[in-house]
Amino acid sequence: MITLIVPTRNRAHTLQLVAPSYFAQEGVSELIFVSDAGDDDTFEVIGEIARQFPQKKVRMLRNETRLGASQSRNVGIAASTNDFILFCDDDEYLETGYARILLQKLHALNAAAVSGRRIYMQPGESSRQALQRFGSGLRATKPFRPLLCEYVNGAKFPGDIAIPITNAIILTKKSLVLKFPFDDNYARGNGYREETDFQMNLFVNGFDIHVTNDCHSFHLPLSQVRTGGQRTQPFKRLYWSIYYTHYFFGKYYERYAERLGLKSPRWVALAAFYLFAAYRETLRPPLHALAMRMLALRGSPRHRTDTAPAPGGFPGTVLTFVIPIRHPHNSKDWPALKQRLAQTIRSIAGQDDARWRAIIVANEGSDLPALPVKFELKQVDFPPNPMVEQMDNDLETFRDSFRFDKGRRVLAGILDADITGYLMIVDDDDFVSCRLTSFVAAHPGQNGWFVRDGYVWRDGGTTTWLSDRLALGYRTSAVEANDVVDPGVLGAADAGDRRDELRREVAVVRPADQGSPAAESGHVEGVARHQ
Repeated sequence: MITLIVPTRNRAHTLQLVAPSYFAQEGVSELIFVSDAGDDDTFEVIGEIARQFPQKKVRMLRNETRLGASQSRNVGIAASTNDFILFCDDDEYLETGYARILLQKLHALNAAAVSGRRIYMQPGESSRQALQRFGSGLRATKPFRPLLCEYVNGAKFPGDIAIPITNAIILTKKSLVLKFPFDDNYARGNGYREETDFQMNLFVNGFDIHVTNDCHSFHLPLSQVRTGGQRTQPFKRLYWSIYYTHYFFGKYYERYAERLGLKSPRWVALAAFYLFAAYRETLRPPLHALAMRMLALRGSPRHRTDTAPAPGGFPGTVLTFVIPIRHPHNSKDWPALKQRLAQTIRSIAGQDDARWRAIIVANEGSDLPALPVKFELKQVDFPPNPMVEQMDNDLETFRDSFRFDKGRRVLAGILDADITGYLMIVDDDDFVSCRLTSFVAAHPGQNGWFVRDGYVWRDGGTTTWLSDRLALGYRTSAVEANDVVDPGVLGAADAGDRRDELRREVAVVRPADQGSPAAESGHVEGVARHQ
């Protein structure tokens, strides 16, 4: 399991926004917040959030005097009880699944530390919009500047890469942090390079660090984080960045340069950094603001902040399929369910557009078919539905029990899909059209659709029949924009039972009608239902 550690100082206002995303992380059983002699209501804010997650262990520690973020991390490490540590800042959201994905990467890559991509949000921008804007990076440049020893946050690159240092939101092993603790010498000023120091210590001692595009953290707009933390004024930032880089290079430069094969002596690297730091703090801010203003005037889609995607669709995932699986104890014939699920998986995997993902929500230990690429497993520990048969219960009570059990499984999948564009809930015994993703991609900006016409097939049968009332009888019939879905509703009832609400909110898709969106993008067959 993972312990999540957050050093903080007078940031209750940002933690109120971002801390729920820490508590929601899979695999995180313990959260430690270390207040660096703060005097705001941080602990009250965290306590209120913690009450919503009673299964999580929470510790709130306070330094009596200011020790800085580095030593605050060491304080949190000393109090932790798990083998893996996820370090977070107090002004960043974590994408759903961030901790789980990093733990998988840590093992698969045999890495000492792993981070996701960090995205700096613009004022008024949602995380979904920020991810659409960022994609896999903002500009074509190398992700690391060896002479300056600087990670380029906005560099465009695919997949996973090994790199000497990355951003601060990293997962690592507790044993490594105990062996290479954070340096408390960065307590003054803005603490420049305080989180980098630990990463460089790993690097010069032969360990590997990776950054992945498979998960993201979202830094709050700078306008929301101007107070608290170790913030300083521009010219003080310049002073401390030079001061701490001189200290940092003194500790590591020769070993760092040797491992990279860098030939430049330390004094050349320091001189280059001094020039870069002066440019960054004086000339770059007004030049960047001017560039942003010019792009806005030209209407560049890269910098759009409205809710509609840029023309041509989404740069990443367009459609997420969520497949909720009942508890094994609620299945009369699990091998048959597994066989039907395998057919459903093959149906989804046949999409004619690659911009999709699928999330299967199942209890831990469930025997499932092999999952192909683009399928993810969301494991839950929900108990069986106690009312799997109606027995002597009235019909509405029986239905409510079913809705609650399935609805919370659907909700677990939706929370994992919170960044993607559109969502479709698929039963574990249904087929879907291979053209769904391409249809959705061709019609961005809609609230969603429901499929009126579809084919019904009896399992094992040799015939199908066409139904023009598919949306009235079957739940695998709606595609919704994710920001239309109300998780509060889904937590209490199955999303399929929102059909009347959906009809008020979304466009009607009639696949066979000429002139309809479906006809313009190709015939959409709807779904086939096992019975």
